[in-house]
Amino acid sequence: FARLSERYGAPAALDIAMASEESVDSIGGFCEQQGVDAWYRKAGYLNVSTSAAQDASWKENTDSIVAVGQSGIFDELAPEGVADLCSSPRFRGGVFYPDVATLQPARLAFGLRAALADRGVALFENSQARRIGDGPGGVTVETSGGSVRAERVVLAAGPALAGRGSPVRGSITIASSHMVITEPVPDLLEEIGWTGGEAISDCRALLNYFRTTPDGRIAFGWGGGRIAPGGHRFGRAEIDREVIDQVSVTLRDYFPGLVGRRLQHAWGGPID
Repeated sequence: FARLSERYGAPAALDIAMASEESVDSIGGFCEQQGVDAWYRKAGYLNVSTSAAQDASWKENTDSIVAVGQSGIFDELAPEGVADLCSSPRFRGGVFYPDVATLQPARLAFGLRAALADRGVALFENSQARRIGDGPGGVTVETSGGSVRAERVVLAAGPALAGRGSPVRGSITIASSHMVITEPVPDLLEEIGWTGGEAISDCRALLNYFRTTPDGRIAFGWGGGRIAPGGHRFGRAEIDREVIDQVSVTLRDYFPGLVGRRLQHAWGGPID
């Protein structure tokens, strides 16, 4: 919020923040109305310090929120308050934002796809965009099998936009994000008090982020994998054993009770 206010002014930043908050409930409403089991859970988000350097690193942001009269949308927590939500020997103070939800994104994507198909929307999947033209009448996207015209186009291909021939290649840097997920550990979640379903991240610039699943697992990720210079991934942005090993070490550092418990899956992917 502080960066948005600085760049676009507080009123515009507040509009964006309110629209973002409304979207959380809108997605939940869609899942309920359409019967999409996307593991949607509005349980809030905890941003926690794990070192002295991270203490109160959220203050610039929360102060800018208070400055526009929105102090009620977060709670600053002392270490005891953080421990009430989730106890870890590494956690210090934190800030909690209640109007946040988690979901399983693939389940949501398939739910959206099914809802569109039920309404007769034609889906042209795996259609490679060969050219995008921007003119007075709107935007035209050309594929090998036809073309589509629209008022505007959203470039949502993520890291693929860093590929050779992309007009925005020079504006994108690719890193990787890797995750591990434990076997079900509901007993440990009870022990550390992390039973509310809150999403959590630390305050690193390349942060660690983690959540629980409906069957009592911990999914733990790190958004600081190797940089892929020039968009060259060298096969490591998707699965990088060294990064996965480091994520696993950090997970057990945060939650020592996981020592001896099985990590069931690991995966990764490029982020731009």
